[in-house]
Amino acid sequence: MTSRICVHLRHLRIDRAAWRFIELFTANIRNPNTRRAYARAVGDFFPWCEQRRVRDVAQISPTLVAAYVEHRSRMHAKPTVKQELAAIRMLFDWLVIGNVLNASPAHAVRGPKHVIKRGKGFSTLATSVSPEALS
Repeated sequence: MTSRICVHLRHLRIDRAAWRFIELFTANIRNPNTRRAYARAVGDFFPWCEQRRVRDVAQISPTLVAAYVEHRSRMHAKPTVKQELAAIRMLFDWLVIGNVLNASPAHAVRGPKHVIKRGKGFSTLATSVSPEALS
């Protein structure tokens, strides 16, 4: 997965970005599950950009990232899209820290709102069901 993304970064004509990418996924993200999920998310983002004739990391704008989030929101659950946006943000932040980019195009992009409601309804259910009915 990681080599596929490096090929895309190399195709984007920024070797320093490719090196920073490797550093991010080897030195910065320690959890292998997170590394795999973030690599998959970024690995889906760059080919999508290339399909829109964006071949340079410097050409990626907040509008493009927002369009990608909207595109993914039509096909995937909100938590998935939020995780993908987190991966894209982390990558661009890492590129900014490494002086590859001046600013992160993903920083201003808002993800889909996902609220988890906890505790409501269960207490009502617990009081309306008798203990004998549960056994």
